[in-house]
Amino acid sequence: MVRIALLSDIHFGSLSAVSDFTVRGDSINEVRNAKPHFEGLVETLRPYNVKYIFIAGDLTSTAAPHEFYFCQKKIFELASLLEVEHSDVVFTLGNHDVDWEISKIIKLKKQEKFEIETNEYIVNSYHKLAHSVAEQHIPIREFDMIFGAPYSGLIETTEIILYVLNSGWQCMDDQSYYHGKLSINQLKQFEEAAQAKASSSKWKIILLHHHPQNYVYPIPTAEISTLEEGSELIDIAGRYGIHIILHGHRHHPIAFTEERTAWRSPISFICAGSLSVNSLHRNNGEIPNTFHILELDNVPNSLNLLNFEYKSNFGWKPFTYQEGVRLEKLMRLGEYYDQTVIDEIINSFPFEVPIKWEMVDSRLKYSLYENICTRIKELRYPCSFSGEYPDVTIYIHKEDADNE
Repeated sequence: MVRIALLSDIHFGSLSAVSDFTVRGDSINEVRNAKPHFEGLVETLRPYNVKYIFIAGDLTSTAAPHEFYFCQKKIFELASLLEVEHSDVVFTLGNHDVDWEISKIIKLKKQEKFEIETNEYIVNSYHKLAHSVAEQHIPIREFDMIFGAPYSGLIETTEIILYVLNSGWQCMDDQSYYHGKLSINQLKQFEEAAQAKASSSKWKIILLHHHPQNYVYPIPTAEISTLEEGSELIDIAGRYGIHIILHGHRHHPIAFTEERTAWRSPISFICAGSLSVNSLHRNNGEIPNTFHILELDNVPNSLNLLNFEYKSNFGWKPFTYQEGVRLEKLMRLGEYYDQTVIDEIINSFPFEVPIKWEMVDSRLKYSLYENICTRIKELRYPCSFSGEYPDVTIYIHKEDADNE
């Protein structure tokens, strides 16, 4: 088994919720007497002996040089404390890792008097300037630039094939609405690499910043920041056997497995939420800061996902159920079973016999436990549950059921 720590949306600087991820002098609304954030992160991660640390973009608040510099130092400090090789820390960039002040100049410099060719040159030049700050402070490694964008490329180890895509580098102020973008060239080169590795038996994972499809928010709202080429990316991933798509951007964490007819295998989508962005950017604090650990079995496709949340009065602890957040502290991902299969399993449960959750048909464990409990009540009620997930006992009462 190999373990991966998944972090995202650090927002080092003025948008951070905690001083551990700010530059001295930044003004933030930090909760007084809160439990240690960074120290608690280290202590929570340490027992799991993670081999890799993946960071799904938005390292900074404003893409300022000092934010990149200190953020990298903090992340490598985390890696060293966890005895993770710095070469096994993988970054990609998000929309906050582009200097938007530079990108705004494009509107001033683009003028009708210039020819199309000149305008294109101006735009490209300012694009390069706006995302060049990261390249000065975050190390560029051998895999980078393979897909025609900084911090994008392919990493292959003994356990995994990782496709790193940069959906933030073309986020600019001249977009009609602010969304993620890969570019046709980056997408094409990723497809060629995915096709070449399709027959590999290793775990195949995509890491990028923006979500490739729309997700439900806790409250209804317009979704305008999805990856522009999201449908194409998912189609390629399905055709060439990608097992997992990891991303950030949405500060609302979510994890689920999806299967479609033309895909080689199911795909698990995991949104990391945010490690340390302030409460204003987390539905006014209703959604906690989060991080995650992926436990990958030796043979794809099944994995465990361990989810953790930060509460100022408790520090880091396993994620607790919240209405509107499709996440639990322990989830099994990688297989998909429709409602018919789930109902058949539930209907086979015996009456008047304690059923330990750990002993139930393994196919049920690929669904959210809360959803399964709800469905058990709908199909076999009355029933009772004792213990705390995942150490739960289910008891279905026959006499009361007969009276219904």
